[in-house]
This record gives sequence, C-alpha cells and structure tokens, in this order.
Amino acid sequence: MKIRPKTMREVVNRKLSFLMIATVFSTLPNTVLKAQDLENIGKKDQVKVTGNLNAGFNTYSASGAGNTMMPFQWTLGGNVNFNLYGVNLPFSVLISSRNKNFNLPFTRFGVSPYYKWAKAHLGWRGLNYNPYTLGGQQMLGAGVELTPGKFNFGFMAGRLNNAVTDLSLYNNLNNTVPVFNRSGYAFKLGYGGQKANISLSFLNGEDKLNSANQQIKEQTNATAASNQAFGVHGQLKFLKYFTFKTDAGISIYTRDIEADSLDANDKIKNNFLVKTGLVPHTNFSTYLSRALNSSIAYADDKGFSLALQFLHVDPNYKSMGTFYMQTDVQQYTLAPGFRFWKSKAFFTGSLGVQRNNLFKQNSSSSLRTIGMANLVLNPS
Repeated sequence: MKIRPKTMREVVNRKLSFLMIATVFSTLPNTVLKAQDLENIGKKDQVKVTGNLNAGFNTYSASGAGNTMMPFQWTLGGNVNFNLYGVNLPFSVLISSRNKNFNLPFTRFGVSPYYKWAKAHLGWRGLNYNPYTLGGQQMLGAGVELTPGKFNFGFMAGRLNNAVTDLSLYNNLNNTVPVFNRSGYAFKLGYGGQKANISLSFLNGEDKLNSANQQIKEQTNATAASNQAFGVHGQLKFLKYFTFKTDAGISIYTRDIEADSLDANDKIKNNFLVKTGLVPHTNFSTYLSRALNSSIAYADDKGFSLALQFLHVDPNYKSMGTFYMQTDVQQYTLAPGFRFWKSKAFFTGSLGVQRNNLFKQNSSSSLRTIGMANLVLNPS
C-alpha cells in the first residue's frame, strides 16, 4: 500500500470551489409551502399563488489533478405553487448550462392534510427523519406524523422504487436505479423543543426478489438488496448564543439477500443491532458502516455566526432512504457568516481540510483543502 508522505508540499487534488448566488428575488409573495390544514377548508381566500425566482453562478478549480467539474456553471430556477383550498400544486423549472429540467405536480403527486398536531402523508412524499436513515428519498405510500406537546412520532411505509424494465434506462443512469421493486418503511420517535431535542429513527428497505425482469437481471448481474439504518439526531442550545447539533447513523446493508449464510461466530451476526430482530438478512454480503456529522456554533443577535464542523462517513455508507452522499471522507471545517447592508445581504462561507482512504484500503490517499462562499442579496 502506497500513501503519499505527509511532508510533501503538494497536496493531492486540492479543491477550492466558490458558490456565488448573485441574486435571490421573488416575483410573487414568497411564503413557505405548507401542508394542507383541514381547519381552513371552506374559509375565504383559499386560492393562492406563490413563487420565486433564483439565479446562481459557480466556479471550480483544482490543482494536483485534472478538473472533475466544469470550470464555470450557471443556473436559473423558478417555483410556482398553486394552493387550491389547502392543496398545494407545485411547479418548478431549472435551467442550467448543463441541462434543463421541468417538474410537473402530477408526475409525482402527494398531499399532507393535517388537523392540529396530527398530520397524514399520502402519495409521493419525501420525508426527512435523519440524513443517514430517511433523508428526503421519495416514497409512494402513506404515513402519519403526531406532535402532541414535546413528543413527536412519525411513520411512513410504501414503495421506494419501481423495477427497471428497460435496460437502456438502467445503463443511462449509470446503474444507480435498482433492478427490483424496492419497498420499505421508516419511523421516528423524538422528544424536546427548540432549545433541546433528541430523536431516534429507523429505516427498513428491501428489494422484492421476484420483481425483476429476468433478462435485465442476468445482463446486469443485479442482486436483491436489504438495508436497515439506525439514526439519532440531537440539538442543544446553551449560553444563549451557542448551539450543538449532531446527526449519526449506522447502516447494515446486505448486497445480496441470497448470498451464503454467516458463521454463528461472525462479528456482524453478533452485533447488538442485529440481535434486536430488526435485521432480517445477514450473510456474507452484509456489511456495517457508520456516519457522523456534528457541529458547535455561535450566533449572536447582530447576524454574526461561526461554526466548527466535523464530518465522518465510512467507505460505502449507504441507506435506501437517502440520495447519493459522499463516502470514505473525514473533514474539519470552520464556517463564518454575517449580515450587512442593513441586513439585506448575507454572507456565509466555510474553509477546511478533507481526507479520504479512511480504512487504508486504497493504494493512495489524498488531503484536500475545501472551501465555499455564498452571498445572498435581498434588496426589497
């Protein structure tokens, strides 16, 4: 195993990227899109149209290795939401130097009616329980959210993905779409308020073994997978201006539920999470990985903030309830922020170091300097 000496002046694949949002403005009154409140049905002024426009510009440069991104990119985006008696119909458009994307509401439609502290989720919903368990992945199904007092409980069950029936689609998406029908469920249990809170979450996802197109299955060598992800979120505000936040996850991922069984003394089989009975499949394709994202931040009343952040994600960390995330990474960052121009402008940024090859499984390692800058202007 060959690792570059730390004393070398050259830092492999040094990357410093800047994100500058030139302007964010609204063409219509800008409001947060809410769920459907059953108490308001029948009252006047229940037909509302809201939206916003935004523009962005990105630059990227790297030294020590070839650029992996376009040096200059721009984006133009807009959102329009029609609220008809409490039912939201969101339209969005995103135009960039790379592609164009239009989203219509009936492609994936869902509603979340609620009454006081009880809310239902029906249709396509993207819920966020924890970034390492259920973190925004769209699910077609039904769920419930209960928030009586300081307690909160959430549950969602349904379909995560349809089986791929067109091999060209599978190839065009770089093999990121499951060949099988994938379904799952997730729940969250929490307690606390704005100053201090904690929540536990769990996701179970599994591919349906007999749902795959046999020809595609043979040509892609795809295997049915199973996943159980456990997460914890915590937040604590103290000394008036300080906040500590943490998100942690443990994922037990089985790449092939038909693989050979494990020995009775195997480390995975004797893991305490497996012994809870929530992990139905463990075999030679099963692996366990961990992720942690913690920060401690200072934010005063004048708009100044400073955060120290730590991120660690094991190689190949994966949850069926999340989108793609960078793995095999550990980083430390310092993130300042401040308001100026009579609070009409807001700057945030970060600067830190990042390393990979955490388990020394690769022939080389890299150490990067990472940075980001973000400027938001709101002249109105």
